[in-house]
Amino acid sequence: MLFLLNQRVLDLSAPGETLQSLAGEDTLHQISGMQALTSAKAAVFNAGSVEQMTPQEQLKMACSLAIFTDANAVVLLVPQGARSPHHVASRLARVGLTTLAWLDEMQKDNRVTPAMINANVWAHTAA
Repeated sequence: MLFLLNQRVLDLSAPGETLQSLAGEDTLHQISGMQALTSAKAAVFNAGSVEQMTPQEQLKMACSLAIFTDANAVVLLVPQGARSPHHVASRLARVGLTTLAWLDEMQKDNRVTPAMINANVWAHTAA
């Protein structure tokens, strides 16, 4: 499964199996989509940004969001002056597989840009 995390397309394979291998057996207890998003916001806030998280942390977060929400794309931004995870801006989306596959190919060629992602993902989703 492909998942867009901010400006990066991740291949999650089978998200449940990937999450289990990254975080262990106890991580697959049922949580709500809101709890998964709240946890993601806390992780991003604590790291300072998605980009400052390790690849394993990013993968774990993306798997959790993929499993417990209907989303396959998320943007999480810590605004300047944010005082808590509650202030982390977030937006979830369900994007077509062809769009994610195209972005993944562009990423492999180092040709994906924020403008490209905005035009092909966020401009087509409800705010």
